[in-house]
Amino acid sequence: MQKTLISLSFDDGREDTYRVAFKIMKKYGLKGTIHVTTGYVDKTWNEEKWKTAKGPISVEQLKEMKEYNFEISSHGDKHITENNDLSVSIEKLEQWGLINEKIGFSIPRSKLLENKLEFSKYLEINRVSYMRGGRSPLCYSLKSKIIYVLYNLTKIQLFYDLFNRHNCISIRENYIENKYDLFSVIIRYEDNPSTVVKFIKSNINKSKWIILMLHSIQEKNEDNYGKDPWCWDANKFEQLCKELKVMSDAGEILVKPILDVIEDRFPQRQPSLLD
Repeated sequence: MQKTLISLSFDDGREDTYRVAFKIMKKYGLKGTIHVTTGYVDKTWNEEKWKTAKGPISVEQLKEMKEYNFEISSHGDKHITENNDLSVSIEKLEQWGLINEKIGFSIPRSKLLENKLEFSKYLEINRVSYMRGGRSPLCYSLKSKIIYVLYNLTKIQLFYDLFNRHNCISIRENYIENKYDLFSVIIRYEDNPSTVVKFIKSNINKSKWIILMLHSIQEKNEDNYGKDPWCWDANKFEQLCKELKVMSDAGEILVKPILDVIEDRFPQRQPSLLD
């Protein structure tokens, strides 16, 4: 039985991913993935709805993270899922010296607007190794919606586990069903790190891969703190990282960037939507 895999992934390219999250992860020797909206970084595009975002990360900061072996991935150029937009994003990341031969992609807004089969072809042509989305479609059944409401009302661990079990990626003898349809556990403002840790522990020795989707990581005294559900407290994030380090040192889990998992564990081409 192989170790449970954990990946920390940050969407958008927000400045606090470098200023807060990266600092904490370095403290515990952890590496993750940042999915960059390139138009946000070079200020050719902006999103006013990101109320907890103070601004974009800089190219120089991204280079420092890459030097530390953080994965730099695409999140589109204008935060949309579209062929030409993805091409622009990849070109910019190449010009900035942030990607190598292969690259990952995270679906903006967790919604694939184009035909999934056609977009998968486009991903393969552009050497995109994986596509990370949001929650599993099973999370949107009536039963799962009721469980999610119960969790939000009660914060009972059982409801969190039942809801997020669909978002774990099963690994069977170094095989994943579809690298272009990776689900993730979304971390929101009200989530408690102990709840997330207990969920991870409940999946140890079950051949699972858990990708955590995060956005802003901020201190409580910051002006934008808590203005939307996509902000998580820096102290909560540090508690999570501390527990991940303990579990990693105990040999229970492996914490790795998404592309590293794909390349190390699944080096051969996996069946995709083209098959």
